[in-house]
Amino acid sequence: MGPVGSQAWVPFAGEWRLSRNADGEKALQLNNPRARAIVQLRGRDVVHASGELSVRVMPAALSTASKLPAAAPGTPWQLQGRVQVVEGGFQLRNGKGNALVNLRG
Repeated sequence: MGPVGSQAWVPFAGEWRLSRNADGEKALQLNNPRARAIVQLRGRDVVHASGELSVRVMPAALSTASKLPAAAPGTPWQLQGRVQVVEGGFQLRNGKGNALVNLRG
């Protein structure tokens, strides 16, 4: 178990809205019973007009290489990959092991 707050067992169907934790940040813990650790997502800046922040978590199809979308700021992205611990933080990597985005932990 991780810290107290909103927690979801992964993967799950549909979207999950991040709720505010004790510090007022939007947060969600992703709990996979087969993983060694719980991943905690925190929304630092909400750029969507509604002010809501939601995520989807599903098994990644890592046989195909995800590419970064050409999207305007505030546009939702859909990336598939695996979270990898790297020096200084975390990265989302595609099936070939290439970094897609840096994640803050």
